[in-house]
Amino acid sequence: MKIFKKVLSVLLIGLVTSIIAVSTASAEITHLTINENDVPVFPTLIGDQAYVIKDNVNYKMYYVCGNDWGICLAQSPDGTNWTPYGTELITGEGYHADVKYFSDSFPGANAGTNPSAATMNYRMWYQGTTGIGVGGWRYAESPDGINWYNRISVSEFGTPVWSVGTGVTYGIANAVYTPGASNTGTDWTFRIYANVQWELPPYSGLECVIMAFSPDGYNWTGYDPTSVGYATPIFGPSLVAGDFDKDHVGWFKVIKNSETDWQAFYSGGGSDTTYQALNGIGYATSTDGINWTRRQTLFTTNDPISWRNQSTWMPSVVKTGDDYEIWFLGSDNEYIIFDDGGIHATSDWIQWRVGRATLSLPTTPTSPPPTLSPVPGLPATGNKEGNITLWIIIAGIISFSFFMYFSIRKRPS
Repeated sequence: MKIFKKVLSVLLIGLVTSIIAVSTASAEITHLTINENDVPVFPTLIGDQAYVIKDNVNYKMYYVCGNDWGICLAQSPDGTNWTPYGTELITGEGYHADVKYFSDSFPGANAGTNPSAATMNYRMWYQGTTGIGVGGWRYAESPDGINWYNRISVSEFGTPVWSVGTGVTYGIANAVYTPGASNTGTDWTFRIYANVQWELPPYSGLECVIMAFSPDGYNWTGYDPTSVGYATPIFGPSLVAGDFDKDHVGWFKVIKNSETDWQAFYSGGGSDTTYQALNGIGYATSTDGINWTRRQTLFTTNDPISWRNQSTWMPSVVKTGDDYEIWFLGSDNEYIIFDDGGIHATSDWIQWRVGRATLSLPTTPTSPPPTLSPVPGLPATGNKEGNITLWIIIAGIISFSFFMYFSIRKRPS
């Protein structure tokens, strides 16, 4: 009986250890491998966000023209070597552009500034010259990504997007397109993630992400997960001391791979002052695009890279095959100053350069595959299928052992 108990104990310990090892390996595979360019890929200083898309022609980068309220364009064949277009696309009325290319063209809205009913292939969401009120968000359409029509101020219906909780609207972080949506519940043609300064606990005075739905891109209804009657944050600061995103999050760039596979890349900050989601970039995942789990800190100002050691933020992401190409802003200038009106002061607002990296999911676990300790009469194995087979064998042995153990105990002496 004593030998029998020892064998049973060894089998149980081995099985528990294997389960823990497999769970650890599975968790590690969610992390992305980072391959960052050594130097900025767009070394020209820019005044604010650079948003990159890949269409049927090339890569296009939409960025703020210096410290002006205008949107400029640069183009690239490979996402690394860029050529500025030369003239502003939208002058004096906006910044923080989020642009999407649609291979299936659509008729123009024929509304707003520069109306047109012509066939379009691009949509742009951007921040207007006022950061107060839902009308500060704008929408536009283009046939070629260069000439823009139907510039419309966003309006809202149903659940308010703008509310007592919304202090400052920083811009549209991302718009996700779902063709054929029912436009009910949480299934809408457009899902918009927007950056705001939230004014209610537990995020009072901190930057957060709220969400809205739209059937057409410019009429929005807010998402209210807490049933308070207006849109409330779906992603906020961690509030954990030492985290790069302790106090601020924003510029939430979302890739929808499927209905149950959503990936987000976002800026974070740890200062207790506004305008400070500058400390790094994080990675989160979701099964519904609403409830998010932080997975990995990708970049921070603590990285040993001098050109972005004071600010690293505002990601822009393109999925290429199984990899993610990411562009972001960085600076080694420690001074970020605004005038009293909250508008970028031309002489004080620092400028950024654009960096790039490739993010890859490992094709194999980042640690060696789990191997069970050899058991007399059973082969050790390190592959997934072998482990499953071995578990089945061990489970059978354990079940049989318990059966025999209790059978022996019940025998009359």
